[in-house]
Amino acid sequence: MPDTSPEVSSANPRILLVEDESGARELYQTVLGMAGYQIDLACDGFEALERLKKAPYDLLITDNMMPKLCGIDLLRVLRQENSVLPAIMISGDMPVHEIDLKKLVTPGGLLAKPFSASRFLAAVDAALHGRTLPSARSFDDFEALA
Repeated sequence: MPDTSPEVSSANPRILLVEDESGARELYQTVLGMAGYQIDLACDGFEALERLKKAPYDLLITDNMMPKLCGIDLLRVLRQENSVLPAIMISGDMPVHEIDLKKLVTPGGLLAKPFSASRFLAAVDAALHGRTLPSARSFDDFEALA
């Protein structure tokens, strides 16, 4: 797998966006593209793994609930390979019951749906620069919901 260092590689960071719902995928792609990011798309975790083998990325943004390979399992595979690629998990139903959730999305974080474009872009900027996501609730908040 190519080096996926947490440092931003260029003035236009490269992001892999993993989302199975075409409408959401197109919306996120438009928002990120208008902000100047380079975006590659994947429809599920398996497709994302194939893309990650072929090219370096500065950030992974993944939905959780997807067919074939969900976001949490995608992150598990990456972390087992010792990838330090920053990741943002977006979901309307956060997997708060997962004991290793915090470890899997670090560096990066959680972004609960629904969210605004400005909140989304703030989270992307924070993850790319190693800061805590301003738009995500704390892990303690998520654990309290479980």
